[in-house]
Amino acid sequence: MKVLQFLSAFFDNWFYLGRIGTYKWSSDFESTWVSRCGTGATIICYTMELCKEYEDAKLKAGGDRAKMLDILHSRRWFILMKLLEYPVRN
Repeated sequence: MKVLQFLSAFFDNWFYLGRIGTYKWSSDFESTWVSRCGTGATIICYTMELCKEYEDAKLKAGGDRAKMLDILHSRRWFILMKLLEYPVRN
């Protein structure tokens, strides 16, 4: 997970430096490649965090579905925040 977070931040910063003109792209393909690698790593990280929340709630509930749903409901703002952070490209 830490490696994916590092890659996500690395590619995001690389793309930002190219966008503001500090880094000169060698081709249009390079900017597309960097953007897509960063987006892919970010999506995987966010999905892993959501799965971890589900697994943690499942373990804390000890098999009781109602308790698990209550735990997830108490974390609803975190879950909503993570869902809204997913990168969207046109």
